[in-house]
Amino acid sequence: MDADTAGDEEALFTALDGPTQAELRARGRQQTYRPGSVLFYEGQLEAPVVIAVSGHLRVSAFSSDGRELILAFRGRGAILGELAALDRGRRSATVSAVDVVRAVIVQPPEFEAFLRDTREAARALLRLVVHRLRDADRKRIEFATGHPGSSRHASWGSPTGSTNSNPRAR
Repeated sequence: MDADTAGDEEALFTALDGPTQAELRARGRQQTYRPGSVLFYEGQLEAPVVIAVSGHLRVSAFSSDGRELILAFRGRGAILGELAALDRGRRSATVSAVDVVRAVIVQPPEFEAFLRDTREAARALLRLVVHRLRDADRKRIEFATGHPGSSRHASWGSPTGSTNSNPRAR
């Protein structure tokens, strides 16, 4: 992730064209958060979808032994809380502002209507969820094996003699 955006895979809002961004903004309200402000808490029900317009957010959760674990940092264009909004489940993480954050806050029924009315946005959200699922799978494999990069079929080797089949690692 670069310092200003959430990364191509995470920047749902910035991936949308101008009119689609305007439509999403119109369905929500602008909110500004001070550094350290909590946007929503892990386990919380009925919280809105948050789209970061500017600033940086920290995503964290607590382990079973009470330690806070930082899961990610998100920036401009990131969407947070979309899964809980869609399945009406509890928040899987706490999200707090690292610096001043401007965001668009969209209530779950409005977010669902936006996705229903805007195929481009629904497809972009699906790509985002798939990216996050693949990333979570990779991290689980790395955690289980204790070897970063092991999720890339490292045990099979490669024609170059490297044990990591990831071409970026060569």
